[in-house]
Amino acid sequence: MIYSIYDRNTNADNKLDSNDLQTLYLSKIDGYRFTKIPPELHELIDWKIIKFQNQLYYRTLEDIDKNGTFDKKDKVHYFFIDFDQDEPKPEAYNLLG
Repeated sequence: MIYSIYDRNTNADNKLDSNDLQTLYLSKIDGYRFTKIPPELHELIDWKIIKFQNQLYYRTLEDIDKNGTFDKKDKVHYFFIDFDQDEPKPEAYNLLG
C-alpha cells in the first residue's frame, strides 16, 4: 500500500492539515511494515508507479535554508524504490546522470 499523508504539524499552527508537509508511507496490504519513506522535513512533490519495472518513483523538496518557506534556494530530490529487491528501500538518483 502507498499512503500520501500529512503526519506532522510542520508549520507550528497547532493544526494538522494541508498546510503542513505531505509525505509518503509504504506498508504491506495488511498494514505490516508501515514505514515513512522520504527523509524528515521533505515535502512530497509527486510519485508514480512504473508497473513494468515494478518501481516507485517520487520527488521531494527539501527546505535547505530551514526558513519554513519553499523558494529557489531549496533543493529537489529524486528517489526510486525497486520492489523486486528482497528489502525494497529508497535509492536517490540524479537526473543529470
